Amino acid sequence: LLSAARLNNTELMEQLISEVGDHEVLADLINNCVDLLGNTSLHLASKYGSYEVMDIILDQEGVEVDPVNSIEGNTPLHVAVQYSKEEPEHGCFIIETLVDAGADPKLKNKAGLKPIDLVDSNNEEYEKII
Repeated sequence: LLSAARLNNTELMEQLISEVGDHEVLADLINNCVDLLGNTSLHLASKYGSYEVMDIILDQEGVEVDPVNSIEGNTPLHVAVQYSKEEPEHGCFIIETLVDAGADPKLKNKAGLKPIDLVDSNNEEYEKII
């Protein structure tokens, strides 16, 4: 699951969905499977710009769109904003996808920052989305 999210491997993601079968078990796996830093598959998809796998994950019933990682307290939306600094156009799409899926832009991380606080001050487009 985490590899699929990190590498945008849709084939691996579809295989996992097929093998798990039960949507409740799948949602539980997606919501609770984390790496050593507490990042879920949505965090990793946001960090690496894996929009196709992100779309598949968000299509699953019962998936939490605002999980918080254990190190910084970031949601996938926080991570997507950070990613967008490296890949502005692609990052904008990731941010829009998360917001459209119901990500809460008002949630603060451990530093007390909302995703909007991480946006470069000259980027009005992101400010409108978030």
